Amino acid sequence: MKAFTNFILAMLLFDLIAACQSTAVGPTVASQKEQLLVQSGFRSKTVTTSEQQQRVSALFPGKVSTVG
Repeated sequence: MKAFTNFILAMLLFDLIAACQSTAVGPTVASQKEQLLVQSGFRSKTVTTSEQQQRVSALFPGKVSTVG
């Protein structure tokens, strides 16, 4: 019985370690795309005014657009 209990505890510990390793935080798909675009020569611009914020909010997500 003690061997069975030790086996169950060992399996639970193994599962806990595996679960912690699988939740590692890495770069998101969006940040990877942004990095690729910057490396390709695109420039990112920061929104500084409310008018710019309105124009950016009207853009379609996930699409590349010209901003004048």
